[in-house]
Amino acid sequence: MPNANLIAMAIVFLAIIVLIAYALVRLLQRKKSADPYQLKPFLSAYEYQFYKELEPIAEKHNYVIMSKVRLADLVEVKKGFTQSERQSHFNKIQSKHVDFVFCDKQTIKPTAIIEVDDKSHNRPDRIKRDQFIDNLFKAVNLPILHLKNIQNLENQIIQAINPTEEKSTPQQTAKKK
Repeated sequence: MPNANLIAMAIVFLAIIVLIAYALVRLLQRKKSADPYQLKPFLSAYEYQFYKELEPIAEKHNYVIMSKVRLADLVEVKKGFTQSERQSHFNKIQSKHVDFVFCDKQTIKPTAIIEVDDKSHNRPDRIKRDQFIDNLFKAVNLPILHLKNIQNLENQIIQAINPTEEKSTPQQTAKKK
């Protein structure tokens, strides 16, 4: 009988070793194949709809469109602040971005900011963020448009970039063609 007990313990021990080995192999496979990142759509469907409308306007008026631009790539903290103050101001812009930036095609100088305002812009946190961004771009003299729909986009954009340019009515646009 001692042999039977010894054999049973050996079988249980072997089964435990096999289960541990199986679990380790599965864990290693999962770690190799389970990268924590995946590709996501660059623009939301709503933003893409606007992009398709903005693209011909930009081309017609000699602009290029940049999308998802970080505020820290558009503005910087002025000199004259302490390191602590500079860091505090930088922290406010480092992780925020705007939807689109119209840039002069020749110089790539930003000429207007376009924010596509969907329903999320009605949330209190987004309202506060939008006010901060509006004040920021006002301070650096860069127009910002908050667009909710695609009607009359061209006039809104051209008026923001060059407020002295005459608004064209649909009749004037038809006469030019």
